[in-house]
Amino acid sequence: MYNSYREYSEPLLKAAAKLQDHLYIIGRRKATGKKVLDNPKYTAYLLGRFFCYVEVFKQLSPSMAFGKPRRDRIFSNILGRIQVILAMDNSELVQLYGGDNCSSNIENPFKIPSQEQASLGQLMLRERWLEYNFRGGSPHKTSSYAHSGVHFPEFTELLEENSEFSRWFGPLVEALNPDHVIGASDSQNLRLGLFQTALVDLVDFLDPAPMCTIIPAYRRRRLYTPPRMVHTKLPQTLANIYSEEADQRDGMLPQFHGVPNTVDVFVSGPTGVGSTFHTKVSNVIGDCPYSHRVLLALEEKQVSYNLITIDRKLRPSWYYNVHPEAKVPVISHDGILIEESSNIVDYLESKFPEKLLAQRNPKVATDPLPVIEAFRSRFTSFIEHEDEKPEFMESLVSLDSLLQRFITTERGPFFGGKKLSEEDVVVMPYLYHMEIAGKIVRDFELPHGLFPSIRNYMDAMKAHPTFQKTKAKPENLLFGYVELHGGLHHDELSSVSDILE
Repeated sequence: MYNSYREYSEPLLKAAAKLQDHLYIIGRRKATGKKVLDNPKYTAYLLGRFFCYVEVFKQLSPSMAFGKPRRDRIFSNILGRIQVILAMDNSELVQLYGGDNCSSNIENPFKIPSQEQASLGQLMLRERWLEYNFRGGSPHKTSSYAHSGVHFPEFTELLEENSEFSRWFGPLVEALNPDHVIGASDSQNLRLGLFQTALVDLVDFLDPAPMCTIIPAYRRRRLYTPPRMVHTKLPQTLANIYSEEADQRDGMLPQFHGVPNTVDVFVSGPTGVGSTFHTKVSNVIGDCPYSHRVLLALEEKQVSYNLITIDRKLRPSWYYNVHPEAKVPVISHDGILIEESSNIVDYLESKFPEKLLAQRNPKVATDPLPVIEAFRSRFTSFIEHEDEKPEFMESLVSLDSLLQRFITTERGPFFGGKKLSEEDVVVMPYLYHMEIAGKIVRDFELPHGLFPSIRNYMDAMKAHPTFQKTKAKPENLLFGYVELHGGLHHDELSSVSDILE
């Protein structure tokens, strides 16, 4: 039975991947207000093809038992979740996921009852139409599988000429008209996002990262990250599907095996390219300043480590065996898992005392970290809300004054003198984010003639070998900010260096 599962998992995987790709494009165009030049017949065809291969699995084993109990349960849960997302009434969908801003009194093209999903899938089976007199002859026999779906030319012909087929698929095609799909309803957005994201979950399950042997990681973009559900007491049917994540993953995921006696470092990587093991550090991190902080400390202390970048939009399933919530940055060393950048730096200082980070100027009694934290917090607020600029400017005044007191020509250009201190590894990433994201997102640059101490510090920072080695490329840093910048999309980030010049 498991051989049958393996045989048909690939066509199901490809059908799910193609459908979620298509839905992602629809959802992104909807979010940006762009007109969707889409063929509703093709959308209906992709839906039918996916339902078709789900029906194949039901024919192989109605109980979804293929000889691997734990794997079977997860597989059944994902398919069940997809079925429920499509079949759930709008009011139930909004109650579980939507909050107060979604209306339940709307038509929804992606609301497809469970029985209708099954009927559409059965109609798509090629074996059902072997005796049908197609204009081009018998159905295309390009598949080696005993059970497979009709192709798009056959689908369109059946839709036009077969009454049974058009009775089922005709209303779906009409409902999938671009004007309906791109309506303004929040609950339509919600169902579309949940459906597309659940399909990506299925792709991740059938073709696990980091291998991604069939569907590459960049094709696993998600429209939606579900919030915690409003109600913890679910109907029993839903409770069976939404089993706890840790229980689902128990014993099912590949383990990560690092190099013994070396620190394994998991940091945020560039978005949309998957997760990667790096043999050397060279501007490979993404948009997380906390990850940058950890790398600065490791490099400055010259600690030997393995670097693994984690794509936070496409977190690989195996990483949940490293950290149950797949957070970054995280380090693993001597069987100990440390999270949070401040805790990691403290651990590195205590565990590797041979080369400590430099000490700040002992002649200044002021603790610089509160001023640095205020700058970090107000910069983040300013990036998110432009009207927070006055408070952000106040924090720059305080930071400039702080640098003026701590840094002297005799000691060197940093808090630690000529070497980096804990304060340096905290503030450097955010000054870099200010330079890149501040200009792109808020068109902000340090006013001419003001903040001379910050300018001098940043010049020294950018010339420091450790910073040069660990900093993110501008286009990778901006992925985390891109949604805040109107009109700038991921595809345009490769030319961001031209904007910054």
